[in-house]
Amino acid sequence: MDNSTLRWSTHPGLVAIGWVLAAGATAAAVASSGSADRAGMLLFGVGAVALAAASAYGTFVRPRLAADREGLHLRTLGGTRQLPWDARGSS
Repeated sequence: MDNSTLRWSTHPGLVAIGWVLAAGATAAAVASSGSADRAGMLLFGVGAVALAAASAYGTFVRPRLAADREGLHLRTLGGTRQLPWDARGSS
């Protein structure tokens, strides 16, 4: 029987696309700062911050879920939570 650890997380390509879109939104916000379109600048700025936050989360919280013979390991920004297999709540 294979006792290796299985891991699941956000695909690295998706995280990379998020960083590229965040850089593009930042560039668009900077480019629109010289125009009179303040609403557009705000929209691009908020989009850039949101994309950067989501990409940073996907970058630093890897892997997010792991399963091994001891149980599940869920990793979040607050730390890792371990759920043993025998703690499923069976009665």
